[in-house]
Amino acid sequence: MSPQCQLFLANTIADRFNLLLNDTQFSAGNSGELVTANCKTFPALVSTGSNIVISRVKPYEMNTFHVYPRSAELQLVIQGRLVIKITPENGVLNANGNRRVIRNGLIHTQFNPDCTNIIFITSFASKDFSTGQILNQTFTFINDTIAGENINAQCLQQCGIKKRRV
Repeated sequence: MSPQCQLFLANTIADRFNLLLNDTQFSAGNSGELVTANCKTFPALVSTGSNIVISRVKPYEMNTFHVYPRSAELQLVIQGRLVIKITPENGVLNANGNRRVIRNGLIHTQFNPDCTNIIFITSFASKDFSTGQILNQTFTFINDTIAGENINAQCLQQCGIKKRRV
């Protein structure tokens, strides 16, 4: 049984502490430009309902359009200047700032407009915030939905519609 399952099933806080005797259980994972501390990478967080991410954005780099469907996000820039764009709904665009609360489900992006690295901390209001990269998710539909590969050619001909190519 994984350490996370053992911690989740522990009857008391004292039982959890007894399961956390190894210092590596208090070390967050590092995947390059992000350091993530969640229940998977930092087992001591099991049952706390929290996690945190420390990010570095290089000069003139952009974090692509994304959304957190299951959590609000609090961002705090600790080094540099980060332009944050949020689209709460069609036709509404929000501007930038160094402290930002982004409600769950809002499409947003970040951009470093300067020649120095940015470091920012993100905290989430859910232990499983999940991330949806908007373009990645959109392009999973290319073949059958956007390109219309499943459209019956006979139906198009009957309606007098030419099939478009992507």
